[in-house]
Amino acid sequence: MKCIKINLSIFLYITIVYCFGKFENYKENNISLINNNERIKRSISFQRYQDKLKNNDHYKKKRMFLSQLRNKVEISIPYYVEHNVNYQLVDLALQFIQQETCLKFVKQQKMIPTSLGLQYSFGSKCTSSTEKKTNKQWKKISIASDCSNIESIQRETMHSLGFIYTQNRFDRDKYLRLLTKSINHYYLSYFKKTSYFNSKTFGVSFDYGSVLMLKPYEYSNNARTMIPYDLNFYNTMGTEEKLTFNDVKLINIKFCQKICTNNIKCMNEGYQDPNDCKKCKCVKGFFGAWCQLLPPTSRECGETVIKAGNSITLLEMEGRHKCIYHIFSEKRKKIALYILSKGFFSSNKNLCYKRNSLEVKYWKDKAPTGARFCSLDKNTLVVTENNHGIIYFRSKYNLNRVKILLKSVEVYFNEHNIKNEFMKEKLTFNL
Repeated sequence: MKCIKINLSIFLYITIVYCFGKFENYKENNISLINNNERIKRSISFQRYQDKLKNNDHYKKKRMFLSQLRNKVEISIPYYVEHNVNYQLVDLALQFIQQETCLKFVKQQKMIPTSLGLQYSFGSKCTSSTEKKTNKQWKKISIASDCSNIESIQRETMHSLGFIYTQNRFDRDKYLRLLTKSINHYYLSYFKKTSYFNSKTFGVSFDYGSVLMLKPYEYSNNARTMIPYDLNFYNTMGTEEKLTFNDVKLINIKFCQKICTNNIKCMNEGYQDPNDCKKCKCVKGFFGAWCQLLPPTSRECGETVIKAGNSITLLEMEGRHKCIYHIFSEKRKKIALYILSKGFFSSNKNLCYKRNSLEVKYWKDKAPTGARFCSLDKNTLVVTENNHGIIYFRSKYNLNRVKILLKSVEVYFNEHNIKNEFMKEKLTFNL
């Protein structure tokens, strides 16, 4: 019995030594194969990561601010305005940026050759460059007579600080259709899409109302150069008269993230205010230190938080008011809003300016500018992407009047049936 145990031990030892030798020989002969497999695994992993980014429809993974721009812009930025430029407009435009961000603009009476700053001069077009300058050069911003306004000055200021125009975003083809035949060929570069790998968005989503969006007829052959795929935004593009919430957010993310040493959590697309680190900057319609509150009921606007149910509800707004309404439905449902063709008169027939318009935010992300409606010549159906929508009624005239039918709908709804249901309600009550 003892002999059998010894022989068994010898057999096991020989077997282990033999197998180990074989493994070492296999590894030696196949080291390149193993390394190749590891490289393939890493390549597949990276490709899956890239595919995940490319296929992600949400704004959080999008990229916009040019990666190649590594300019270290100081918080304090000198600027100089030439004598033939409206200095008051430039001052006002920069003052607003200064109020909303950590950037401070310091006006100079003359350009100091050995310093870096922004130079506003008169030109034939409103243009600027994102090219990297040396520490001894000023960035020139050209202001023309036809674009001597606050929004254009802010747009070119942002562009000179390295931000790209909205129509240049890598994801613009999801939102815009370019009419290249309408573009003046001298300015085609203003419509060139930025490479996905050379740009990023800082998690800030596409915004039809951004000041970084060119106006519909700008740099054109007297015809519209861009059309939104979502036609509800047809009259929204190029109508903003100052930086939007998302424009300000871009600047603060780029330049101001290290201002606050303490971090606070913000709600409803808000973010920490670099000028007051104890609170958040909120999307219009949210309040509180963390953007956690909704507007209260008021005498001017009535109930501002409305529950959309299975039956149709009528929301009426009229007169000279500024009101914000939050519409909610049950979770896992959407909200159908049917805007009736009643009189909402704009001061401009072709564009809907914020100061006198009906604005509806129906994307999941409530930070971008909503679809704006002014002179309504037809009934319009809008369906929210989730169970929450925001309506902004900004009226400058007492004659303005809008009626909206609303109800909750299933996630997968029949648009034709919903429209018919609203039309029956409209006829029944002679709306």
